[in-house]
Amino acid sequence: MRRFRGAAPLKVRFGQDSRMRARYHAAFSVGSGLAAWMLSRSCGLTLGIVIGGIVIDLDHLVDYVAHYGWRLDVRRFFRASYFGEYKRAFLPLHAWELWLLAACAALILPQEWLTGFTLGWGLHLLLDQVVNCPHPGAYSLLYRWRCNFRYELLFPLQARMHYSVSDSVSDAESESPPAGEKPASSNATRIR
Repeated sequence: MRRFRGAAPLKVRFGQDSRMRARYHAAFSVGSGLAAWMLSRSCGLTLGIVIGGIVIDLDHLVDYVAHYGWRLDVRRFFRASYFGEYKRAFLPLHAWELWLLAACAALILPQEWLTGFTLGWGLHLLLDQVVNCPHPGAYSLLYRWRCNFRYELLFPLQARMHYSVSDSVSDAESESPPAGEKPASSNATRIR
């Protein structure tokens, strides 16, 4: 089988080094959307699945802003999300309780786009629950609140991961602040 240059296969790993990355969510959501299109020929359902499977990851911005402030550094944003640099995991949209409300709304208001969005959101949460291997209650807002949103209790495997620099990023950009130092944010004292 011939392989194209630059094409990297999607490798989803379970367990010790598992992380459900944004590109996996995008690929799975587009694939699910295409399957829905082939079965239903519904644009609303298809777009809802694709958007619902991807857009809920925007809630990672809440954790980033709470830890680092409003100055967005895209590289640090992805590194912090994938390698457990946060002290707290708020993730407001990664919650089965909110998904259940959306599912009830989709049953009461039978709109194809809302049904698709709810399906995409549910598939996203299911993938995160299985691949990321978090604590079983990590995707419950009530459980996270009970644990004071402490990242190391909710996502123990990711909290132990260390970021290794694999490109030409300088050490100053690639590392978290040393132990005992606060990140460059006015929110740092509030979340520690």
